[in-house]
Parts: sequence; C-alpha cells; structure tokens
Amino acid sequence: MKKKLYLTIFFSIILGIIIGTFRFFNNSKKINVSNNIHSSGDLVSSGDFEDSGDIEQYLPTNAVPSNVRAVYSTGWVAGTKNLREAMIKNIVDYGYNAIVVDIKDEGGNLSYKSNVQTAIDIKASKNMVSNIQDVIQEYHDNGLYVIGRIVTFKDPTYAKNVKEIAYKKADGSYWTDSAGNYWPNPYNETSWDYPIELAKEAAELGFDEIQFDYIRFPSSEGKVKQISYGFNSDTVTKSQIINKFLTKVMDELADYNVNISVDVFGIITKKDGDFENIGQDFKSIMKIVDVVCPMVYPSHYAIGEYKISKPDLEPYNIVYKALEDAYKRVSGDSDIAEIRPYLQDFTASWLGKGYYQTYDTVAVSKQIQACYDLGLDSFTLWDPSNKYCYDAILNASKSGE
Repeated sequence: MKKKLYLTIFFSIILGIIIGTFRFFNNSKKINVSNNIHSSGDLVSSGDFEDSGDIEQYLPTNAVPSNVRAVYSTGWVAGTKNLREAMIKNIVDYGYNAIVVDIKDEGGNLSYKSNVQTAIDIKASKNMVSNIQDVIQEYHDNGLYVIGRIVTFKDPTYAKNVKEIAYKKADGSYWTDSAGNYWPNPYNETSWDYPIELAKEAAELGFDEIQFDYIRFPSSEGKVKQISYGFNSDTVTKSQIINKFLTKVMDELADYNVNISVDVFGIITKKDGDFENIGQDFKSIMKIVDVVCPMVYPSHYAIGEYKISKPDLEPYNIVYKALEDAYKRVSGDSDIAEIRPYLQDFTASWLGKGYYQTYDTVAVSKQIQACYDLGLDSFTLWDPSNKYCYDAILNASKSGE
C-alpha cells in the first residue's frame, strides 16, 4: 500500500514539474525588439484533449513558431471540407506554418456554435464549422499554429441586440455607420465582457493564439462627429480606453496558455501617439500584448504617403517604410510585442485605373521580401476571398540564403 502511495506521489511530482516547465516557457512570450530577427523554427508536437463538461478543455501544446508565416481563412472556408483541405495542402506544400481563422467576423457572426451566453441570446452562431475542435485538431495534425480572430468593437449583431452597449448621439438616439450598423462603444466597459468570454472559450477549444481585430473606434465608416461617447470619455482618451481593454484581456487570459495578438492600422507605425484618433497608439499597444499585426496593405495608404505617388504600385517600398517606422517607434524599448504584419494579397480595383495593380505572385513576393530585408520572418497574407498567391514565398529570399 505504501509503495503504491509513494509511486503516486512520485508521478504526481514529475507531472507537476513537466506542466510547470511548459507553462513557464509558454508564458515567456514578450521579446526585445532586437529579437524580432527570427530564424527558421518548427512547431512542437500537438497533444490531447481533456474532457471538461460541454466544452472540452484543451491545453495548447503547439508552441508559437519562431517565424509565423500564416494565411487568413473565413469560417465558411474552414468549415467546408474540400476548401479546408485544399488550403491546408497549399499551406504545407509552400512552407507556411500557421492559419488565422475567424471566430467572429465583421458582421458579428460566429463561425461555430458557442456556449457563451451572450452569443446564445443574440443568436450569433452561424455553424459555418460544424465541429470546431475536429477542425483545430486537423490543423494541428498538419503542424499548423492556429490563430483565432475576433472582430471586437465592430459587431452590429451584438450592438443591435444589446443596445445599451452601442454608440449614441448627443440627443440620446443610437448612432449607426453609413451602412446602418450599430457598433459597441469601448467606453462602456460592459461591452468588453462578450469578446473576452469568446476568447476564453476559444482557448479552451484549442486555439493557440487569440487575435483581436477592430480594437478601435470608427474612422471613415460614418459620421463619427455625431457620436457622444459618454461614460468617462471626458477624462480618458480613446487610446487609454483601448489600452485598458487590452490590459484586461491580458489579465483575464493569463492562465489560458495562449498568445494574444491585435490587428492595427498600418499607418499608425508612422508617428507616436493616437494621431488617427481611433484609439490606436502603436508604441503603447506594443507594451501590452504579445504580438502586434500592422495591416501594411499598400492599397490603404494615401496618395503621396512616404512620398510615393501611387502606393499600391510600390508594394516593396510601402511595406519596407511602414515596418521600418514600426521599429523606430519602439527602438530601445524592452519587453515589447513581436511585430507580425498583414500583407496584401488582394487587388484594390476600387482605387481606379492607373492607381492599382493586380496583386499577383510578384506583388505579394515584394512585400515578403521587404519583411525579410528588415530581418522580419513573420507575416500573414490577407485576402477576404481566401485565394492566395502561395508561391510568392518562393520568390523572396533571406539574406545569406
């Protein structure tokens, strides 16, 4: 009897050491700017699910790769077997190692059935993915690092159904954007609970990283001057409230063993402060989360930005200058996030003839090359239709290779 007791204690201690070691390394995520120069690295092997009621508890064992090379997937593509399998094959065959999958999109639609009460109440789940855990496991089985994207402060489904968290005008009526959509108001801290609960659930389901998008106030989406923000907006700036939200995210998810990333406008790398007045201060956000993803799409830069008359036609120069500025913003700072830009893999025909080009393998590879030339080996390709120039990565080369 004593022998069995001693063996039980012994194995419990060993197990505790293993788990503790894993958590230590998994939580050692923030890096110095000098460490943004990555070398090639492989994923560690994936582990097993553990049963924990309705939602299975999953301890992520796919450590973050030293270089995340990802593509974005909608929920519909992730949930459609032939499209998902084709995407996985391309990702693996061409040397990518990660995927960003929608948890909640710009319409407030959830890609899978959620057990979060707010999602149930507002009927946000669209069942694009019938079994999200099986899909995540399939990604993991193919060696992919799985990132779940949550569109945060643009959610017409949430704001329309729970109007007390929506923007109002000075006369007390509700503000809507130019498309007639309601938006959650970040100054109303009650609006934070829903996305944070979704993030916790996603971590339990097996996502390796949670990525918050639209962590900002409206910009060109409507008549923003009509908004009366209320609450403590007279004494707290937009960037301060966004930073407070992100700090709470980090605190609330600290025990979930997931990395936290945020998407930000590419232009905010150019100057210090929240000069776009949307709540995004690049330098301060870099000190809060694990990964910051500036969307440095050339098509999104104004004519003449960086003294480039037609930015969409010069993908290398725009991406290089924007990311160079990103490093300048945080030069000398320690304990900061990793920079992982979103790159353009779509054609911006709305810019008009002469101001856009077809984004093919060459145009995409030039952006990847700009990253490499800055010593940056992590990026995500974005195309809302999920039709990628996967081979672009083959046309870019790292120094010394």
